[in-house]
Amino acid sequence: MTENLKNFGLKCATKLQNPREKNSAKPFFSTVGNLYDVRNVVNHQVNEKLFAVAKTLPIVTTVTKKEFLEGYLAFQVQTAKALEEGLNVDVCQVLQRLKNDHANFVSQALAILWISASNVDSERGFSPYWHIFSDLRTGLKTCNIEIMLKYFSGRS
Repeated sequence: MTENLKNFGLKCATKLQNPREKNSAKPFFSTVGNLYDVRNVVNHQVNEKLFAVAKTLPIVTTVTKKEFLEGYLAFQVQTAKALEEGLNVDVCQVLQRLKNDHANFVSQALAILWISASNVDSERGFSPYWHIFSDLRTGLKTCNIEIMLKYFSGRS
């Protein structure tokens, strides 16, 4: 019995170790940081190599090479201008100012930047519902559940 438990524990530890070593999100966030971190933006050479890096991001699906290169160059110019003026650069605001001339590039860039780095936001959204679906609340009427759902979701 003890040997079986030990083997089971080793199998569990091995399965848990592998996903930690193969963090699939790390390359994504590293690439995003490289492309859109203000410290890097002004130093990039806007060329096909930069586009190839951007295309490794699964979300960059509809932007063409020409749209990306033109959009990124405009983004780079605006970022450099803001830095020269001594402004605190907000990447999203710089991108928003470019949306009329480079709509597809901006929409892809903002989609990348707005991806949550963790599932904390989604968990936070669901956490109030534990009050509703607990073992202590098995006799709730449907009308009361609807009222609670409206309350917890911010709609009154």
